[in-house]
Amino acid sequence: MAGPLADLGVALIEHELSSAKKRLEETRARHEAAVSRVEQHDSGFKMEEEEWTASQMQRHREHDAACLLQNWWLRVGMRRMQLVPLMDILEQQRLQLAKRQLDTVLLDLRHCVHGLHIEESDRQTACLKIQHWWRRVLAQRVMKVIAFYGTVRKVKQQMEEAASKIQALYRGVCARRLVQGMRESKQVAEAEAEVRMEKMKMQAILSIQNSYRKSVAVKQVQLLRAQMFAAMMSQGGAGADAHHLGSKLQPNSSRPLWFKANKKADTRKKR
Repeated sequence: MAGPLADLGVALIEHELSSAKKRLEETRARHEAAVSRVEQHDSGFKMEEEEWTASQMQRHREHDAACLLQNWWLRVGMRRMQLVPLMDILEQQRLQLAKRQLDTVLLDLRHCVHGLHIEESDRQTACLKIQHWWRRVLAQRVMKVIAFYGTVRKVKQQMEEAASKIQALYRGVCARRLVQGMRESKQVAEAEAEVRMEKMKMQAILSIQNSYRKSVAVKQVQLLRAQMFAAMMSQGGAGADAHHLGSKLQPNSSRPLWFKANKKADTRKKR
């Protein structure tokens, strides 16, 4: 029992390991695809950044030219109108220029932060952390499988014990029924043997009675024959007829001799 169960556990663990290897390979393939996409995105982003820097430079040049034109026009206008203080206008212009420069710096900083490149050591550390996490997940799954296997084994043992008890009870019932049937058949056979024995005894008794009655009847017939013969001899003239009558009588006849002798005498009287 322990051998097949151990083989089953090893097979389950091997299956889990093979599936984990397949999933790791799929993860690696997805990671490589993601890295390639990131590289493509980086290349595209660099191109966009170059275009953006070029456009920004163009805008800066245009802005500087516009500022020069505005300053010149303000100076000319202030000289002509002399209504607005020159220092306030210049301060507002400096503030607007500083605001635009600050916006540009913040935008450049945002682009630089977005385009940071991850070092190889950081990537290795991240991969190791992911591998450790995945191995922990696999170990937890294997432990759950082993615990489930132990529960299944206990349930299987209980089921085998219950099946053995049920089989023992069923075999006991079948054996008792078989013994009861054998007892009944034995009683029936003994009753039939007793009936046959009684029949044989009755047949033997009847055969003995028949033989005894036959012997008694034969003796009686012989005695009657002797008496009749003696009576006929004493009468005298009837000797020849008695001799003729005795020759015609059959010794093994079922009827008695006196019946046949009386019948012969009646026939002679009628004649």
